[in-house]
Formats: sequence, C-alpha cells, structure tokens
Amino acid sequence: MSRIKLLQPKEIVLFNQAPLLNLEEKSHFFSLQPPFVEEFKELRDGHAKVGFILQLGYFKCSGRFYGVNQFNEADIMFVVKQLGWKDWGNKVANFQDNYSYQTSYKHRLKILALSGWSSFEEKQTEFNHRIRLLIDQQMLPRKVLWKTLEYLFNNRIESPSYDTYRRAISQALIDSSEAISATLFNHLSDQDKGVLDLFILREKSYQKTEIAAFRTVSQSQKPSDIKENVIIFKTLKDRLVRLDSLIKKLNLTDAVIDYHAHWASIADTQKLAVHSDKYLFLLCFLIHQVRVRNDYFMDTILQCVNSAKKYSERLEAKDYFENRKQRAKAMKLLVESRKDYKQQIEAIKTIVKSPHDAQQKVDFIEDLFEVDTDLQPEDEALVALIEAELTKSKERTFHDIWESRSIWLSNRVGEIIQYLPFNSETTDPILFQTITHFQTHKGKLTKPPKDISWLSDSEQDSLTFYDEVTQKEKFRGRLYKRNAARMYSSKLLKVA
Repeated sequence: MSRIKLLQPKEIVLFNQAPLLNLEEKSHFFSLQPPFVEEFKELRDGHAKVGFILQLGYFKCSGRFYGVNQFNEADIMFVVKQLGWKDWGNKVANFQDNYSYQTSYKHRLKILALSGWSSFEEKQTEFNHRIRLLIDQQMLPRKVLWKTLEYLFNNRIESPSYDTYRRAISQALIDSSEAISATLFNHLSDQDKGVLDLFILREKSYQKTEIAAFRTVSQSQKPSDIKENVIIFKTLKDRLVRLDSLIKKLNLTDAVIDYHAHWASIADTQKLAVHSDKYLFLLCFLIHQVRVRNDYFMDTILQCVNSAKKYSERLEAKDYFENRKQRAKAMKLLVESRKDYKQQIEAIKTIVKSPHDAQQKVDFIEDLFEVDTDLQPEDEALVALIEAELTKSKERTFHDIWESRSIWLSNRVGEIIQYLPFNSETTDPILFQTITHFQTHKGKLTKPPKDISWLSDSEQDSLTFYDEVTQKEKFRGRLYKRNAARMYSSKLLKVA
C-alpha cells in the first residue's frame, strides 16, 4: 500500500536538510558552553572538531541530527573562521570525506548524553503511541507530523527523519482502519456494495471506470465544464445520501478519510478492485470527492462574483471617461451661454438708461433679440448630456451595468447554487431564505422573496423598472440574482 504524502517534495527536502541559519543564529547555535567545552578539548582531529560543533549547533536548533552530506558549506566555513583556522581553505571541500559516519555517530551519542536528551531508539514506542493518539483525535496526517515533532522537542527526545514519520503515521492509519474495516464488514449490505461498486465497474473493457474519471476535478470556469461538474456532484451526492446510515455507524475521522481517499486516487483500479478493504477505500473516496467538489463550487462562486464585479467597475469607469470630453464641451457651452446672457442683460440695461424715447428703446431691444441665439443640434445634445448627468444616480448606473453582466454570472453560478445543499442551522437565515427561494423556483424568478432587507435601499429600488409598453412595473430578476450571488460570496468570505 502506498504511504500517505505528508509534505510536498520541496518541503521534504527542507525537512531533511540541516537548518538554514542567519549570522546571528550561527553565532548563537555554534557557540560552546560547558560541558561541551571539555568534550571539545579532548578532540584531536580538526575535521572532528568542526563536525562536533556543527552537530551540536544543528541539534540545539532543531532537536535532530543530520548526515554529513546535509551540512551547509557556509556553516562549515563559519565554524572554521570562528576557530581561527586560516589554512583550512582546501580542507572545507574535503570535509565530508574526512568526517566519517562512525565519528558522527559517536558525537551524536555524546551530545545526547551531555544534553540530557533521549535518543529516538529509546523512545520509539512513545513516539508511535503519540502518533496513534493524535490519529484517534481526528487530526490530519500533516498536522500529526508537526504536533509530534513539537512533542518530541518539548520532551527532550531526538527527532527522526521525515521518512520515519511517514512510515509511522501510515502504519497508525492502517491500524486505525482495521477496526473500521471490521465494523464496515458487519454493517455493509449488498445494496451498499452495489452503490460503491459503481465506481470500478466497466460496461466495456476499453471504457474508463468512474473512479478514474472522477479523480481529477476540473477547475475550469466555462459554463459547460461547470455544468458537467454539477452533474458529477449530483451523482456523488446521491450516492452519499444512500450510504448515510452506513457512514454514521463507522465514525470515520478526517484523517482516515483523507488517507484512504488519497490511496484510492492513486491506486491502480484493478488492484483496488481486488483489495480486501476496497469498500473502505471507495467509501472514503466518495466522501472526499463530495467535500472537494463542494469546495470547488465555493471557490467558483467567489471568483465569478469578484470577476463580474470588477468587470462592472471597469465598464463604469470606462463610461465615465468616454463621456469626459463631451462633458467638458457641454460645460464650456454653458459657460459661454451664461456670458452671452449676461452681455444681453447689460445691453438691455444700457438701452433702458439711454436718453432715447420709449419707442426707440423698444426698437433697440427688439433688434437685440433678433440676434440668432438658437442652439445647434450638437449643442442641444451637449445640454441633454449635462441634464442626464445631473439627474443620473451613480448607484443606479452601476446597477444597470451590473445587470448587464447577469447572464455571464448566472451561466456559471446559477446551477451551482440551485443544487448545492445548505444547512439551515449554520447558514445565515436571510441567506438561507434567499437560496431556498432560488432553488424552489429553479432559478426562474418572477418576484423576489419577502425579505430583501439584505439589500440597500438603492438596490431594492433598482429591482423594478417601469415598462413603457405594458405601463407596468416589472421585476429585474437578473439583477436580483446577481445581487444574491454577490451577497452569498460575501458571506462565504466572512466564514473563511
């Protein structure tokens, strides 16, 4: 059986590698205090002295010992410089060949004894017991590793290599699964077997099994791919519901589920089909797949809503800047018109104060009004633009743009929200009511639910518009669905 992968490849390298220390840390860890000073003075060979200081420094830092080939060359140079050895330039390159495994092992035992620490071999039984205890507490395997490492350090016990942790945790999971397998065998019905066997059945020899097809979850946000994922999720969810009573009897931990699901996802299908614990692996695979796909849907909703919001904001900004020149022309026209109006008023005042008789004054004023002041069509358009800008609500404009993106968003999150199950006890009440309303009407909304208090006043006002043709107010269902998706994503963000 494949052992579980606790760390990523890069993390494994760092775990097994000697610590990377900065200058301050090197000065601290590679310094000697009693009783190590006395032990150091008894050493005769230069390579042994450098190796002893390095082993001690790494041990003080991590509670572990490392192979000579894992020592950092910069640390070797630092220790040599600290000892004041100026003629060691060529010897540093040959250090690994001259600091033997036997000498390194002796230094390890001496450092443990002088430090008052226990060797790993002495406490291996306690090490295995600690891991089993953490596994029984439903702790995830990766966390078991770090918690065990912390426990060993705090209890002054030498820590082993990564592979030792991996073997021990894998074995603990196997041991834990044996009891579960026995319980599963006692409660597994033929009907339950039939549900799980669907994952590995082939109608024809050249066809892929379902477990092979379901292993990888497509992260695509194309509507067709999302729809396919929803269909698969519905299939898996239906099987999970049919096996619900069996799952409750098993009391599966997250660690056990993750371990067996991981093994099922990488195992050869033919080997899995004949494995004695195949039903446990298939059951854990089913549970894990439902969880993974549920998380995928959550991420998809968040990403699509954020993408739609940013797109709407870009369009709003684009609309504003595209009309900037026109607004400038309109403002200039208004300013010039104001000046012309003022000049006319001043001219009329001058005529009124003039010594001419009344009839002459009237004639002069009429001549003044005969000057063509009518606006050209392009000027009228500019004035209309200014009037529209003055009466236009910024929020209303954004809602209009937001609604224009509703089809794009609905094609991606509509089916997800329609088929995802929600817990009424843990879900925000208003959110749950909104989702229930959406699911009840299968996404075809002609009116909002009774409670839309989660929307702002302007958002509530924007949900209806007056139809000039029918002369009735109509519900803007697309805009409502977009606002609902946005609210849903914001609730998810708060939970996360």
